[in-house]
Amino acid sequence: MAKIIRYPENVDDPSIIQTILPHADFGGEDCCGCLTATIITDTAVLSCNECGFVVKMVPAADIHRAIAQLETQVESTTAICPHCGAENTLLGMSEALAFTCRNCGRGADLTK
Repeated sequence: MAKIIRYPENVDDPSIIQTILPHADFGGEDCCGCLTATIITDTAVLSCNECGFVVKMVPAADIHRAIAQLETQVESTTAICPHCGAENTLLGMSEALAFTCRNCGRGADLTK
């Protein structure tokens, strides 16, 4: 697959969807990057934010479904925030000892 130019540092750009899906889980064994989707007109390019390798191209309307399908292929666990009670899905982990809640933003230490 082709490489593309690294993405702009502006993460607030609505045409860029950042994920925490590790490229290493999708063929980039030696890469430390994560997959990022860039929407270009009617096409979404899912590629690595570190090396630029293109993993997948899908119609822009299907990008959220494509990311959700990839998330099911990554090892994950869930943890309940002790502060707000929200369930957090933690990708790339089989067990959680600590995490930052995506709902309330507070740190949770599960070893206590």
